[in-house]
Amino acid sequence: MRAGDHVYLDSNVVITILEHTTPLNRSQKLFIDALENGTVTGISSHLTLAECLVKPMRESNAHAIDAVLQFLESQEHIELVPVSRDILVKAAQIRAVSGTKLSDAIHPASAVAAGCDTFLSDDKGIRMPASVPRVGFAELKFE
Repeated sequence: MRAGDHVYLDSNVVITILEHTTPLNRSQKLFIDALENGTVTGISSHLTLAECLVKPMRESNAHAIDAVLQFLESQEHIELVPVSRDILVKAAQIRAVSGTKLSDAIHPASAVAAGCDTFLSDDKGIRMPASVPRVGFAELKFE
């Protein structure tokens, strides 16, 4: 990953960042710093917002709800892409080829629509179009 990249943040990466259930490695910390200072731009979907709010809402955890909203909606260098008609058509195309479930097709379709350089996700089963490589958050290398 390089400065200036547009990086799609899959829901599992956002959850990892916010929950801190495991210690982050040096590259992951550098990535988060780069995201916060604008060296890279984070892109995600309104679908990510919905997916990341489920557990905090189920647990009635107002602090966690606020953390998700703050991270995804209030950072200058994270943009949420709406789930548009064009994205849904692209998602259908991805599903037709890969057989993945709809949510696993909307994320890659959103990344393609937003012109992302990298799709950051620990979901190794997600099928990506050749134009946007998937990189696992655990294997992240930041230059």
